[in-house]
Amino acid sequence: MDALDFGWRDGVLLLAALVAVYLVVAFLRLQRLRRPARQPVPTTFSTMVDFPLDDLPEGPAAAEAPPVRTTESPTDFAAELTRSSLDADLRQLREDLRRLGETVERQAGEIADLTTRLQSAQSVSPLYGEAMALARKGLDPAGIAGRCGISIGEAELVASLSRGVPLDEELKEEDEYGGSDHPADPGR
Repeated sequence: MDALDFGWRDGVLLLAALVAVYLVVAFLRLQRLRRPARQPVPTTFSTMVDFPLDDLPEGPAAAEAPPVRTTESPTDFAAELTRSSLDADLRQLREDLRRLGETVERQAGEIADLTTRLQSAQSVSPLYGEAMALARKGLDPAGIAGRCGISIGEAELVASLSRGVPLDEELKEEDEYGGSDHPADPGR
């Protein structure tokens, strides 16, 4: 029975041996985790994505940064991902700004045209307001004269004002059409 006699001293030694074996196994596992994987790794983030990153608009914000290697650490990859996301947002914002600028220019032209039309409409006597509206709708001078009770000459004047053609240019056109044998003015 002497061989089976197990004391507290032997138990402590056995426990110390088990802890030592556990520490050696844990250390070996940690060494295996620290070794890099033997798989091919892309050199830059831009080779991992489907879209090109070098079509950024010109300007100080579009300066090309040196490529960040993805094998350095996860924080570098996150920084590169954030940068590429910000670059894409910046490109989109610049495109939106360009389209808005074009829209503003087009609308400024429309506003200037409408202002000119409004000023010409305000310079017409209130008596001829309805005639001006009919002329803008495209009614001929005879129709305007019939509906508003004005002479054909007045209706022609209102029609020319609504078209925005200066009166002297319209008179030149009439001279070309009428010539010297115009029935209304035989002395020409």
